[in-house]
Amino acid sequence: MKKYKKIFIMIDIILVIAAFDMFLVNKGVEEENSEEVITIPDSPTLLSSVNSGFYIDAKSHKHSDSEIEEMIINKDNDKVYKLIETKIDDIVTHVLVVYNPANVRLMLCKAYKTPDNSGKENIVDMTARYGAVAGINGGGYVDLGKVTYDIPVGYVIKDGKVVWDNNGQKGNLIGFNYNNELKLISATGTEAIAQGIRDAVEFGPYLIVNNEVTAQANKMADKRASRVVIAQRADGIVLLLVTDGGSLIGPRMSEIVSTLKQYGAVNAANLDGGASSQMVVNGQLLSVARFIKGNIAVGGRRVVNGWGVFDDK
Repeated sequence: MKKYKKIFIMIDIILVIAAFDMFLVNKGVEEENSEEVITIPDSPTLLSSVNSGFYIDAKSHKHSDSEIEEMIINKDNDKVYKLIETKIDDIVTHVLVVYNPANVRLMLCKAYKTPDNSGKENIVDMTARYGAVAGINGGGYVDLGKVTYDIPVGYVIKDGKVVWDNNGQKGNLIGFNYNNELKLISATGTEAIAQGIRDAVEFGPYLIVNNEVTAQANKMADKRASRVVIAQRADGIVLLLVTDGGSLIGPRMSEIVSTLKQYGAVNAANLDGGASSQMVVNGQLLSVARFIKGNIAVGGRRVVNGWGVFDDK
């Protein structure tokens, strides 16, 4: 009897290990996308009417005691964005300031789950196909190391519709509602749609929520990698931040969060970074990302979605 009991115990252990391995394969995530799902409060009420679009006129110069704030609130002519080049821990960092959050919308790659894995697309090609003036990469996709697939990890919501499901499970969603507010919510796709989400991806961790740095961000404080972040200020301005680096090279997460706070972010979330990190402006790839072995992701790694900036609002 004891012999059979031991056999059953061994079978249970094998099944648990197999289930865990299958979970990792299905997730296919890189380092920072393995955070557990947490319940996050709604974004704060924005100071301006984001619903009707936030605009800063370029006719008069506005002053601030902060050099960074003055740089942000003064537009370059009538462009919908302003590009700020800086450095974080001596790593080249690109910050795109988008004045009207309605101009920020999700872009999808050509196709998902194709037989020959040909659906993925780099951000240079994706922005060109969508007619966006700028863009960054977004959520994660199945990555088995040597091979990546055109299969998103977690929910993808576009124009108020779930285009990629996550088996009805709750996920850490990052996206905009129809009031053009950046929302960081733990929800299923159906729940997100009911809450008015227009565009979203599932990733993480959340870095700043309601002006407070999250425990997840603090937990990753010393981790280095190239980072891609989407954030919003209380006045509605969207910040898109991408650093150079790669899978193992880049600023510490604590330095990223500190920079976001300096730029006035009240909500911010980490997107797919590492070798996937890409920022494109006017058809030009600005960021330089490297794979684990150090070789450059020439032209930008092919990904499954991204956030585009459009000049039509």
